[in-house]
Amino acid sequence: MKRFLWVLLFSVLLGSLAFASPLLEDLRQIKSFEYKVTTPEGSFFYGASIERQGSNYQLTTWGKQLLPAGDEITLDDVFSTSYGNWFMLFLNPMFNAAMEMIDMDNPQTLSYFGMQVKYEGQERVNQWTGSKFTLYTGSEPAISWVINDDIQMSIKTTMHEENLVMELVSFQK
Repeated sequence: MKRFLWVLLFSVLLGSLAFASPLLEDLRQIKSFEYKVTTPEGSFFYGASIERQGSNYQLTTWGKQLLPAGDEITLDDVFSTSYGNWFMLFLNPMFNAAMEMIDMDNPQTLSYFGMQVKYEGQERVNQWTGSKFTLYTGSEPAISWVINDDIQMSIKTTMHEENLVMELVSFQK
């Protein structure tokens, strides 16, 4: 299943290259963030902290997962906690291009390249509330994002067909 998730990630990133325009390019103003990622196989956490040290910045990233107590812990388990590429799903260039076209004060359905981005109201994710937008391909939802204007990152991303959900659990500016 991990191979499927990597293939899925790679496919999303390749499909997004046509829209390469990041919404949040410089993360230096962020102190830290952590996301919970829920997959059909279970959950893991991915986070990062950014700290100024003299004339440099120290970037620390981490991955955490819970493993059943009765299972072996293998090298695959140890090295699969390096989930840095998952972060690209949060700042997906396709999402950024769509968000640049949306008027957050007056959201409405947008259509481009045979796809639609629909505003679907407000949603609460942990301690934040944001605007929910869903990308539809045909009549089926593909990806949904919940956006909080103050954070400039998705506070929740759902990949519907894959049953994959990523939620922000902590954030410090």
